[in-house]
Amino acid sequence: MGKFILKTFVNGALLFGVPYFFSGFILTGGLPFLIGGALLLTLLYTLLRPALKLLFIPLVWLTFGLFNIVISIFLLWVADAILPQLTITNFSTLFWVSLIFAIVNALI
Repeated sequence: MGKFILKTFVNGALLFGVPYFFSGFILTGGLPFLIGGALLLTLLYTLLRPALKLLFIPLVWLTFGLFNIVISIFLLWVADAILPQLTITNFSTLFWVSLIFAIVNALI
């Protein structure tokens, strides 16, 4: 339970900080959205990511793990589709931000 709270806090911090570095990552709303977005991203990375990695394990092996980036891009895209306050304007921003989220969530 403590790890889930830590991941939620870190994802919230990332959601707060990423728009300052990437102009294509637009975040509107206040603190309630930040908490909701952090919870959604934590749930996606905690529950859906392992299932997708298991489902696509042959592609992960064939690409020597690079398909994990595609999985992370998909998860952030899903969060963008679910949350109306989050807008990602281009693929380049989606790629780099998903890479940051994937690395940080893997380290926790």
